[in-house]
Amino acid sequence: MDNLDEEVIVEGLTPFDVAMGGAKKISPPADFDGPVRSRRITDPLCLLFLFATWGVGTWIGAFNLQTGNYDVVVHPVDYRGRICGIDKDSDGKVLPKYWHPVDIFSNGVCVAECPTESNLVPTSKSDLICKDEYDLLAPDNTPPLGLVGCSSNGVISDDPDALVACGGCMYRGGGVKNVSDYCIPSAVTPIIAKIVELAESKSMGASGNWTDFEYSLEDWNSFEFATPIQRLVKDLRTVFPIFAGVGIGGTFLLGMLYIVAFLFPTCIAPAVWLSAGLIPAACGGGGALLFFLANDYKLDESGLHTDGEALFLNILAYTAWTLCGLVIIFLIRYARKINLGISMAKVASVGMRRVEMITVFAFVQFLLYAIVLGIFLLWFLMIAATEDFVWSQGKAFGNRLYFKEHNTANGNLYSFMLWFLIFALWWTTEFFTAIGKLTLSSSFAKWYYTPEKEGGHTVSVFGSLCCSLTKHAGTAAFGSLIIKMVQIVRFPIQVLQWCIKRSGLDNGCIDAIICSCQCCLFTIERFLKFTSKEAYIHTSMFGTSFCKSSHESFFLSGRNRDIVGECGSVGLWSIIFPKMLITLLVSIVSFVMMDTFYGDAMFSITNVTLIIAILAWYLSEIFMDVISVGCSTTLYCFLADEEIMGEEGSPFATKELDDFLALVNTNSSYPRLFKIDSQNTDVEGIEAGLKMVPRYDDPPSSKD
Repeated sequence: MDNLDEEVIVEGLTPFDVAMGGAKKISPPADFDGPVRSRRITDPLCLLFLFATWGVGTWIGAFNLQTGNYDVVVHPVDYRGRICGIDKDSDGKVLPKYWHPVDIFSNGVCVAECPTESNLVPTSKSDLICKDEYDLLAPDNTPPLGLVGCSSNGVISDDPDALVACGGCMYRGGGVKNVSDYCIPSAVTPIIAKIVELAESKSMGASGNWTDFEYSLEDWNSFEFATPIQRLVKDLRTVFPIFAGVGIGGTFLLGMLYIVAFLFPTCIAPAVWLSAGLIPAACGGGGALLFFLANDYKLDESGLHTDGEALFLNILAYTAWTLCGLVIIFLIRYARKINLGISMAKVASVGMRRVEMITVFAFVQFLLYAIVLGIFLLWFLMIAATEDFVWSQGKAFGNRLYFKEHNTANGNLYSFMLWFLIFALWWTTEFFTAIGKLTLSSSFAKWYYTPEKEGGHTVSVFGSLCCSLTKHAGTAAFGSLIIKMVQIVRFPIQVLQWCIKRSGLDNGCIDAIICSCQCCLFTIERFLKFTSKEAYIHTSMFGTSFCKSSHESFFLSGRNRDIVGECGSVGLWSIIFPKMLITLLVSIVSFVMMDTFYGDAMFSITNVTLIIAILAWYLSEIFMDVISVGCSTTLYCFLADEEIMGEEGSPFATKELDDFLALVNTNSSYPRLFKIDSQNTDVEGIEAGLKMVPRYDDPPSSKD
């Protein structure tokens, strides 16, 4: 190894790390007194790639806005692919708006109103729900013509059983519920029993069609009248006031309240511990709601909810109760760590008060995030709403039935569009998060290196934003792309695991291999997120590219392993509980309100609640990042400044930071740090030159 001209710190570094330059201290410009002013544009090629991705995504969105039909997703569609309440029938009249099942393949017809009484013993055609007369009268069953056995010599049969058997009509369901304009029988079981009785009377058990027929009845029993995406979109449309007001608006309100609370050091400890104490109560209450809902699903005979959904809710309920107990144990076991995190948050709180309009920045970032997310969701919706219907067929009672189905994946083109937009969305959201971290890091670093912090000097967060966008947007694009590439690799593995389990081909060996791959990728993802956060801070201070910033920040952490190990993640302890509480409160309140006001008009409250929970978790991160980045940047600036200043110590440390470091040193398992003499510059001689030097016998004073 080449000789080093300066003292190096090697505790926590392996010989390989030292050989790779990990022992070299940070070398700032000669006139360094804070974040460098002379900067260059970093990682521009990756930014151009991001611009190209946005361009292609915009073209895909514009293309599907022209070809897609929103009504296809939000309104019911009959067996001929006509939209109820929108399209016209053969006579030129607008079809009725409601939908009722008309055959055993979950096809339906548009009806003027949902029937209020059931009739499983019909005496004539008028007692049934039937398809169009010209389909019943058609001479054969070649699409798009008629049905075999529904008519004879140009006259529609008046035998109800014959009309059901030919696939032209269906029994009326009693106690029908109107779910997003779908007429759903409150009890599907009696209708299925009647159909099975009819099948047995037609000797279906002896024919080769019984398997297909039984499969179609499973569709009935699990309510396959609409695709999953259609059901989700219809539910979101039904409960949009709650989704937007409680889900998104509630997350914004609670996030802003936490930021305001963290501006005042005396409010931080009560806010964190109150959040931590309410989480077990929220988990317990949420588990009870899920448990009672699962029992309601078990008693529901409409076919709207399956036994699998009830089992899933029971699992979620027991998981919530288990989480309740684990959180209580966790709070008792790690109370010291939580208090340490609160102390670090107080350090960041001082900087938050000196950064101008930091709450406005969080609001703008939240608003832009929501707008971009809304645009991408609209594009996804338009891909699913392509007005492309294809003829399909099935067999029942020995007859072949033809009907139109919505084809949401028309060839490879639409599949490519869908996956490309998913990639673009993932990268864009991570890019916005990275820009936010760069901006906040720059703001907190400028504040840290302010000599007279008590003189009322403030830092402009929007000035830092301009610098991040004009100089380091490429670095944000590069860092976010690396993280998302790992997540993209993880996603197909998750899909593969789901497909294997659903097919019943899984075994212990396959599960172990897949879980090992998932564990390795998850570890890599967490490592990249940690290093990227430190890299963004280093870039905001020294204006270097992502790779160089990652290299130097990683080894700076390695050279300060003791303090990083003790308090490198303490900022997380002060934000994880508020973040969890925001997610739980928003989800539970949304669940209760949807169940109260829209319970009988939704396909699945659970699915919408999960969507709200996911959004609340990610959107709340925007507000929590203000606190987390403040903690990480302040600590990183101290470590870098201490290394730059050497034995002189950092002249920029605040009293709050002194108190925090003294608290760390008092409770730390690593109260001392190893250093070496400058003469021992070769790897083999490092151990021989080790000597112990006290680090924080007396905490440095901010007045020094």
